[in-house]
Amino acid sequence: MTTVDVSPAAKPEAVLFDMDGVLFDSMPVHAYAWMETARAFDLQATEREFYLAEGMTGEHTIRNLYTRQHHTDPDPALVERIYQHKSKLFRSHREEIPLIPGTLELMDYLHQVGVRMGVVTGSTTQNALPRIQKYYHDYICDEYLVTADRVNHGKPHPEPYVRGLEALRAKPESTLVIENAPMGVQSAHAAGIFTIAVTTGPVPEHKLREAGANLVLPNMHAVLAWWRAKYE
Repeated sequence: MTTVDVSPAAKPEAVLFDMDGVLFDSMPVHAYAWMETARAFDLQATEREFYLAEGMTGEHTIRNLYTRQHHTDPDPALVERIYQHKSKLFRSHREEIPLIPGTLELMDYLHQVGVRMGVVTGSTTQNALPRIQKYYHDYICDEYLVTADRVNHGKPHPEPYVRGLEALRAKPESTLVIENAPMGVQSAHAAGIFTIAVTTGPVPEHKLREAGANLVLPNMHAVLAWWRAKYE
């Protein structure tokens, strides 16, 4: 794992987290639900591409798959039907989705030193808010949550992270993003925000760097260690 001595232009006053793969170890369940949905609707896909597309809105993901295969745009009603099928499969997962180790410790530390925190995710509010409220309610409130249905353009477009900056009333140069997927890294990079990528999933480090990550770290414990070494 490559670590270099880089940091934001100013000490961060705000941190924006991705959700799946950063707060929750949920990407295996998402990938399973996507693959089963692709089979049900006869869409050609691989599990790897769902990891690479993590952070993109469900609608965008479906349109990409359908257009690639059929060379035409899908009917909006079909897109909705496919997405509802995938969401139902994801929500039917019976086992508790574990938290990414070290995230609560990092958030608790940032809270103690007065850093504002928000979440920017490609999930819908219906899917994201209950999980955020259950596990991270001490640190993230609803107004600091940017979801797929609260933006016009999902990741990798910069709008989600621009909206995150607006929600926290923060400037790009004094904000930090923590991501785990190329699409999210591209979004944050395009919004002008210093971005740490954590390799919590199967996406290789070089893909995250190519997407624009300023720093790649192995896990959330390493993010906390980096912060303390920089700013204490």
